[in-house]
Amino acid sequence: MNFTCVIDIFGNQVFILVILDHLKRELVFLNATLSPSREWVSQQIRNFHFDYESPDVMIINRDGIYGAWLGDYHLSHFLIVPLQSPVRNPWLNGRIERFHRTLKEELIHPLGYFDLAQIKRHFSTYRHEYNQTRPHQALGSRSPLKTTQTKIISLDQMQGHRKTKTICGLISRFELAC
Repeated sequence: MNFTCVIDIFGNQVFILVILDHLKRELVFLNATLSPSREWVSQQIRNFHFDYESPDVMIINRDGIYGAWLGDYHLSHFLIVPLQSPVRNPWLNGRIERFHRTLKEELIHPLGYFDLAQIKRHFSTYRHEYNQTRPHQALGSRSPLKTTQTKIISLDQMQGHRKTKTICGLISRFELAC
């Protein structure tokens, strides 16, 4: 679990809370706010708990937004052990840091969002694309929720392709016609 920040076109700082399954690299939770308070983070943890099976351990950084209350009550309430990364060592939680970069490069920066509501509207579509169709190099070019290996065909078997666009045409998916 980690926060990343982006700036909308009006100069407002938008805080994006991300929860990523460390082993499967599945994006399990994504939400944004202009002011991440203790109450807001608490509600997001409750929302996450009802939508996803609780992990045994949650890696978090030492961001001041969490405070001591996060592990003392909320995570322990759901039987989750918080594992804090050392101070100023973001590379120790490299998978979520890499996801932040991907999120910004593929979704946030190309569109130049006007407001928080516009950003949040695209989150569910992006989460689906990221988990279901986007290939991940570390997973052998599979998606986190795809259980089968991609079928490899020779170029002489290919009879064309079909292109599908999502999120205002920002993300394109190609499917081969054989």
